[in-house]
Amino acid sequence: MKYLDTIERRILADPNTDVPDFFRPLLQRWRQHKTEAEDAFPHYGRFDVLDIPPRLFSHLILCKLIGKPRRFFYEVVGEAIESHNGFPAAKRFLADVPLKNKKVMAREFGLTVFKRSAIFSRGPYIGRYDYVKEIERLICPYRIEGETFAFVTLARFTLDEAAMRDATLRVDRLMGVGLHKPA
Repeated sequence: MKYLDTIERRILADPNTDVPDFFRPLLQRWRQHKTEAEDAFPHYGRFDVLDIPPRLFSHLILCKLIGKPRRFFYEVVGEAIESHNGFPAAKRFLADVPLKNKKVMAREFGLTVFKRSAIFSRGPYIGRYDYVKEIERLICPYRIEGETFAFVTLARFTLDEAAMRDATLRVDRLMGVGLHKPA
């Protein structure tokens, strides 16, 4: 079994800390919202999906920390993510999706609140398909109200193209969706 934990993490509190180009539009928008905020977190009402390039929509995850007890709830999960996960996650609690790295994801979301900062991280991904090797994610925390938070996240996978061709999925439909570098 693969090691499930994060292998790289960048706390993005310092404006000089950067991320790969793919993630930069969301980070720039979040940083702008944060500088305009009177709070340690930008207000979720400031986020508009139309503020990021449409090419990123299929990589977008909107997750909320809600309720009592506190639980992570996936509002939206983009097509690139769901296609390679092999299961639907939108409108479900993190605890209810068949991810093997749920604790890692909960910790990454929670760290953004604890550190009061966006976080870039990457690590191995264990999902339904063996061709998905690694995931990179940028998680940007927004306050909804009080202790209720939203996490605007972009994620992308490293895919093993040879293993993907051997998968039972239609490669012509999915080739390039979520792909950013060969393994």
